[in-house]
Amino acid sequence: MEKNALWRRVIKSKYGSSRQEWRLNTSRPKEMSVTWWGIVENSKRTKVTKWTGLNSYRWVIGNGKSVLFREDLWCGDKTLKEEFPRLFRLALKKNCFVKDVARNNNFEEVHWESVFSRKLLDREKCMVEKLNFLMSSVVLNEEVEDRINWIHESGGIFLVKKLSYLLAHDGMKAIEFQFDRIRKLKVPSRARSFL
Repeated sequence: MEKNALWRRVIKSKYGSSRQEWRLNTSRPKEMSVTWWGIVENSKRTKVTKWTGLNSYRWVIGNGKSVLFREDLWCGDKTLKEEFPRLFRLALKKNCFVKDVARNNNFEEVHWESVFSRKLLDREKCMVEKLNFLMSSVVLNEEVEDRINWIHESGGIFLVKKLSYLLAHDGMKAIEFQFDRIRKLKVPSRARSFL
């Protein structure tokens, strides 16, 4: 959202990934500040990744220049790498963007023979047909940038307030605090006020 904000430029220059603008490089912990290291470590916890992991984001395709073809969630309910692992083991270019695969801003004229390292078997051709069907409705628009949506918010925008709510209420039952039990404790009144 705030592409030119100072905080974003600082984080991107210090911890940004060379592969993709929105991802962060977390592989060099010794080069991280203590604060950033804490953020990275927290983001790896299961409770947090449930709400902020890669499967919590879905791309809306515009020009296809920001979205990795096989690793990002943009077409279907899984990444294409998860949906078609066999096809992508055969792919010549492993880290290409959606724009690199499309022909004339759509996927109807893709020459799959040039994408794979060998001629496809019959069962692999069936997988390509399924892949073509999944991508048939996607048309690139050169004038619109790709947009990432957070699936846990109806507007698609990541909100810290919503994440805090989800983390606080994740699998917790409502706790009814029993104040009357504290009042009935046989302790000095000074101690009771701390409880």
